[in-house]
Amino acid sequence: MDSWLERIVIWGAAAGVGLVIVLFARLSDYLGQHFHLLQADYSWAPLLLTPLGGMLIV
Repeated sequence: MDSWLERIVIWGAAAGVGLVIVLFARLSDYLGQHFHLLQADYSWAPLLLTPLGGMLIV
């Protein structure tokens, strides 16, 4: 019975990680599209947003 519980935990964790990966990829696509739209309206925006984004990540 313990081996089934271990398998369920492992498969549940794998499904959770897969869901996080898919959500991260969709968020990246969404933000990339909006970044390009912003860049089209304000050509100077990448010069300001890119360093700010780098500071937030680190």
